[in-house]
Amino acid sequence: MNATVKALAEIGFDEDNWGVGVSGVVNDPSPFPRINRLRNWYYESGWTVDSERALLATEAYQKYSDEPQQIKVASTLAHILRNVTLQIADGQLLVGDCAAPPKSCPIYPEFSYQWIVNELKGDGPPVLRERPNNCYTYSDKVRDDLLGIADYWQGKTVSDTILSRMTPEEMKGDFMGIMLYSTSLYHFAGVGHLVADTDRLFKLGYAGIRSLVQEKLAALPEGDERSIFYRAQLIVLDAAMDYIHRYAELARSKAVNAEGARRDELVQMADNLDHIAEQPPQTFWQALQLTHLAWSLIIIESNGHSVSYGRLDQTLLPYFQNDIKNGVKKDFIQEVIECLAALNTNFMKLRDWLTTQANSGRALGTSTVTIGGVDGDGNDATNELSDMFIDMVAHTRLGHPWMAARIHKNTPDRFAQKIAKAMRMGTGEPKIFSDEACIKAMRNRGVSLEDARNFVVVGCVELSVPGKEYGWHDSAYFSIARVLELAMNDGYALGHQDKGRLGPATGRLEDFASFDELKKSYEEQMIYWVDIHARGTNIMDDVHRELKPLPYLSLLIDDCIAKGQDVNTGAAVYNFTGPQCTGVGSTADCLSVIKQLVFEEKRVSAAELQAAVQANWEGHESLYHLVNSDKVHHYGNDDDYADELAIYATDIYCDAVEGIPNPRGGVFQPGVYTVSANVPFGMVQAASAEGRKNHEPLSDCIGPVHTYVASHDRKGPTAVIKSAGKLHQERMSNGTLLNLRFSPSTLSGDSGVNNLVSLYRSYFKAGQEMQLNVISGALLKDAYKNPDKYRGLMVRVAGYSAHWSELSDELRRDIMTRTEMSFD
Repeated sequence: MNATVKALAEIGFDEDNWGVGVSGVVNDPSPFPRINRLRNWYYESGWTVDSERALLATEAYQKYSDEPQQIKVASTLAHILRNVTLQIADGQLLVGDCAAPPKSCPIYPEFSYQWIVNELKGDGPPVLRERPNNCYTYSDKVRDDLLGIADYWQGKTVSDTILSRMTPEEMKGDFMGIMLYSTSLYHFAGVGHLVADTDRLFKLGYAGIRSLVQEKLAALPEGDERSIFYRAQLIVLDAAMDYIHRYAELARSKAVNAEGARRDELVQMADNLDHIAEQPPQTFWQALQLTHLAWSLIIIESNGHSVSYGRLDQTLLPYFQNDIKNGVKKDFIQEVIECLAALNTNFMKLRDWLTTQANSGRALGTSTVTIGGVDGDGNDATNELSDMFIDMVAHTRLGHPWMAARIHKNTPDRFAQKIAKAMRMGTGEPKIFSDEACIKAMRNRGVSLEDARNFVVVGCVELSVPGKEYGWHDSAYFSIARVLELAMNDGYALGHQDKGRLGPATGRLEDFASFDELKKSYEEQMIYWVDIHARGTNIMDDVHRELKPLPYLSLLIDDCIAKGQDVNTGAAVYNFTGPQCTGVGSTADCLSVIKQLVFEEKRVSAAELQAAVQANWEGHESLYHLVNSDKVHHYGNDDDYADELAIYATDIYCDAVEGIPNPRGGVFQPGVYTVSANVPFGMVQAASAEGRKNHEPLSDCIGPVHTYVASHDRKGPTAVIKSAGKLHQERMSNGTLLNLRFSPSTLSGDSGVNNLVSLYRSYFKAGQEMQLNVISGALLKDAYKNPDKYRGLMVRVAGYSAHWSELSDELRRDIMTRTEMSFD
């Protein structure tokens, strides 16, 4: 028994004693004192906003204002990397931040700025440092510094340019209008949602890549415009190497005043950093450090969401095996892995006030580590590192980096059970994915078999090919529930009649002679709104290409160097745009109520139902309770009547989205998940026929409806997965998401583990993804009343985990109303 395993057994943290439903409410969960100290520092320190990156970016944009845009942005990144203040946390074995101190948000003025000015002044939203949730502190100097550069950025940002090019027609359905869809993510920030080609970096190192770029530049004929691209890449390569050498210098300077083991660690860290600044890594420690630095440089350049680490149990395996062969202790490698969690947790992203109501939690839409799955030949790829990354989740319970475990029919039972034991802890990690379903969906979109087998998860649930794809995943949320509302009301949006008819005139429910006429109206509205949304998204795509080329990222995505083109131009092997629909359960149940009660049983007239909805159900209580009862067919109960309507509703969405061209030579691909967007989309939508009242959340992801008065799923988790598994998920190649919440007691003991494994293996014959909250209703109610009492409480929001104390009130209530399931 090695020291780590012995230590774990002694303190009760072997996998059989990880606990059930305890979430993050555990003191010192790691066997490594270093990790517990770093973890405790995270919980005890505050969140801040930092101005240094914004000031450096402004200086560079002014200095290089006359240069071509690619040179300007490259020189800006270089200026930041050579001048930003560096940090090494006490006790850390890894370095690399986001151009801001730990737990501090850097500012990216080149993307968007007016909302920051508004929130610093309290002009509309609450003052940034007085927010009721997602509150950040900052000095008056930071405030004044940020306000001092506001005039320079007026009209120059990506967001400003996008808005200047969008017509009223393209705005009316977006977040600037009725929010039938929202493209706000890439209005205000970068794209991200990718995994870099670390294989190239591991093989060549930065110096080797630099030689490759120089060769390409030297081979160009005079006057070739690609020379600007290659010059930009050389600028960022030199700066990246200098940046890592700067960290080495800092480590050595800290070693001078350190003692004993810490001095030796800092000296070795400096040696590691000087080596990987230019050369390929030689050890596991170096390889993980280089992976993280390469990742963090993408963040500093791109302001991207959900830039992810990839399949670390595969990319790092040769270094792990070589280290073990050379006598490095497995305990030490585990400790380095856990240092990654402590470091990654400190990366922050500032979001505007409206977004925090929907996507509470402070991390940057964070990195995902993908483990398990099959290799390029279809064989099981699970290995010792796969287990060690799950141990990282159990030992840190920080929720970062996110963990995605790939499961296939030949996944070893031992590993499948370990995944289940980690899931039942209650942190929401890991989320799990079906190789069979995900690979099928990617193949359906034209991805080669080998690339599909190597898929990674980027962000919440989006599927991507590492080093080859620029997928614009999560490009927009799109409410099919709002589309149905307009289909029932001749193109008018309830609560927005003053705006006039917004969609095509397709008739009113009261006038339809049959259910088929409603379906025809829904189909016409869907085509119209998907087209408008795509036009707006493509405008965003054009502007990002023009104003924010990404020369550093383009070093690490095939085939940018080979083509001499930036990744934003479509140089990647795969170029998708991935919007996702919201309100599957809500739409299905609305259709079910109308079909059953209005057209078949004729228990209520269309006019009466419409009147009840428009009155927010007031004065129509009997009908309100009927549509929320088990006397109506509801999605999520393995009821073909309602489930077929969910299939229909999502198929119509997929029909409209699939194949729309984007400016990068790729196509749109549909996803079906909401993350937590069901909350804000519900907040802006009036009551609806499935039994929602005004401003209640829509159904989340591909799960059933849970209104504030009743959950519509009543037959347990097996029925839910059967309903969700009937959807044509092979078409949903941008990803799907299924949230379930379990009572801790139902997952206790060996039977609980075996039941959970059986549940997800059964669902994964057709379904792509599953994730759990394992937390009792009683604990949630107490945490709702006393959030400060539960400092470390992690919950699975949807696609991501976050600390309960950081969530908006709307999100907390949405999580509390999800059905608490059991296997009884």
